[in-house]
Amino acid sequence: MIQEYRNTVLKVPAMPVLSDDECEFSTIYVRPKIVSEEKDENRETKETEIKSISEIFTKNGVPLKSIYVVGDAGTGKSSFCNYLVNCWCMAHSEGHIVKDEFGGIDEMKKFEYLFLISLRHNQGKVSFKE
Repeated sequence: MIQEYRNTVLKVPAMPVLSDDECEFSTIYVRPKIVSEEKDENRETKETEIKSISEIFTKNGVPLKSIYVVGDAGTGKSSFCNYLVNCWCMAHSEGHIVKDEFGGIDEMKKFEYLFLISLRHNQGKVSFKE
């Protein structure tokens, strides 16, 4: 699975419009500002900047069951998903010692499997199983 992800998801055009050359995803990825949005007791929205990936997957030490990534077109939602795939691959590969200030590699070690299902690339399929 790691090799499949490295060959498909993590190889990206170095310059999307001008080049057929490919490079490693991790060399060009820039993490966007990520915020958590919650409503307080007065139904006012409160935004909190996410400083670590564990803040995305847990709340008060409890794993979250549903996580929604929302944003305008072109803000990095798909790239963030690819970042998670890259972290998972590094977390489950031998010999990869990389400093990750966002904590993605350590967080992905907690997941035995990671499945990236791109709805954009699977239109017209009968089911996810296919």
